[in-house]
Amino acid sequence: MSVYLFFYHGRHTSEEELDDWGFNGPTFGPYSRIAITYGCHIKAIDEKEKITDFTIGTDGLVEVLGAFYGDFIIIDEKILKEHYNAGWVKTKETLTKDLPLLIDEKEEWIKTYIERNLK
Repeated sequence: MSVYLFFYHGRHTSEEELDDWGFNGPTFGPYSRIAITYGCHIKAIDEKEKITDFTIGTDGLVEVLGAFYGDFIIIDEKILKEHYNAGWVKTKETLTKDLPLLIDEKEEWIKTYIERNLK
């Protein structure tokens, strides 16, 4: 079973104060396992034993691709597919706001879903 790492509760700077939950971030994966070390390192390990390391800062935020996220979830492939198929995103406008950006687009169903909803 593959798992994915989905970041949310995003902000543009670590100092930005939010009035709501911020924005959804990227989804990374697939991984075979994810380990959290000392409460400050997230180590995502793929099937080839390649480790992707994320650091939880002293402010509790994780910097990913130039944005900062207060929360993340480890989600299995089945649940991720169910959320996509249930129509998390219904329009192009919400696609950019609510659909997690999948960094590793190896899964054909994700490519098909994204292409269908961008038209």
